[in-house]
Order: sequence, then structure tokens, then C-alpha cells
Amino acid sequence: MPPDERRAAIIEVAAALVEQEGIRVSTKKIADAAGIAEGTLFRVFPTKAELIKEVVTQAMDPADVLAHLAEIDDALPIDDRIAQVIVILQGSIQKIRSLMMVMRQTMAEFGHDGTRWQQMGRGVFAREGAADEPGMTAHSQWHHPGSVMPPHGPDAWLRQNEVLRQGVERVLASGGEELAVDQSTAASFILVLAFASTFPGLVSPQPDTPTLTALIVRALTVSQGKETR
Repeated sequence: MPPDERRAAIIEVAAALVEQEGIRVSTKKIADAAGIAEGTLFRVFPTKAELIKEVVTQAMDPADVLAHLAEIDDALPIDDRIAQVIVILQGSIQKIRSLMMVMRQTMAEFGHDGTRWQQMGRGVFAREGAADEPGMTAHSQWHHPGSVMPPHGPDAWLRQNEVLRQGVERVLASGGEELAVDQSTAASFILVLAFASTFPGLVSPQPDTPTLTALIVRALTVSQGKETR
């Protein structure tokens, strides 16, 4: 198997296992699931931390979402395109949320005094030696510059959301005259509702995808919504 394909296969398997077990999942289990020897895994990713960092980075990367959005046929009726956009966005958001929740839960097992992090000898999240630095707790390791977490924060989220908004806007470009608002506003509206609809506990019961899609289409299209733009 070519190196790039092997790397991608390991990341895919690791992502699924981290979603299930968090950072406690062993490299042996990841290697077995990928059908390779553990030593082969470490030749691709020298440390478990580097592997988990790549799992998180790829989960946060909008490239896959954009690729799926680009596959939507612009000849489809606009309500069908909106439906496909919502399914793609919800799937991506749910995957990221699930991954983040399980990672934070397993991180909490180490406590906030960092004791068990130091016992690991090599923190899963922190760079080598970070656990021994004065004041370096389990929580601060999560946000440490040497952490395996990719760059995040308000600015990073805004940049990623803007990229996604542009991707959704391109899907709506054909037949834009059917929209009751401009394409940029429509794309932002879809993003907000797709995100909110996956947020656990925000409302109960949460609308299912077909119902949400029907409401969004009704709100955004001229034939179902407003007659003027």
C-alpha cells in the first residue's frame, strides 16, 4: 500500500476508535483494526499523540465537507440541493461533536492536578516533558501550544465557518432567483440551523432532518416564502 494510503487508512481507523473509546484506546488496538503491525503504525506516526492530533485536525478540516458539497448536482431543484446540504452539514457537525465530547470525557479522567498525566511519562495531549512543567495541569495541557489539539478559538472557528458558508453559497448559485433572500444570507441561515439542530439538549424534541429541511426550504424560497428579495 502506498505511504499516503496507509497513513489515511490508519487515521480513518483511529478516528472511529477514538470516537468510541477516547484517548484511552491503545495503539495496538488501532494497528490491529488497520490490519498492520504496531511497529508499522509507529513508523508512520512516531507517537500516539501525533496520531491523535492528526485525527482531530482532519475532523476539524472542512475539506471533506466542501468536497461533498461540490458533488451536489446543480441541475437538481433547489429544495433537493438544500436537503443534501443539510444532511452533509449535520453529519459533519455530529461527527466533530461526538469526537470532542469523548476526548474531553477521557481527558477528565486524568483529573485537573495532572498527576496521572505525569504517570503516563509522556502525556497523550501535551508535548514531551510538558507534564513536568510547573503549573502544567491536565486542563492547561489541553490548551498548551505544544498540545495535540489543532489551532482553535473564535478566529479559527470564524474562518472555518466562512469557508463552509462559501461552499454552501456555491451550491445555491444555480437558480438563485428562486431564493427569497440573497445566496450569502441563505447559506448563513442554513449553516446556523444545521449547527443548532445537532446541539444536544437545545430543544426537545429536536426536529428530524426532513422536517428541518422542509421548514428551511419554505423560509428561503420564493415559491414557499416571501415574494420579494
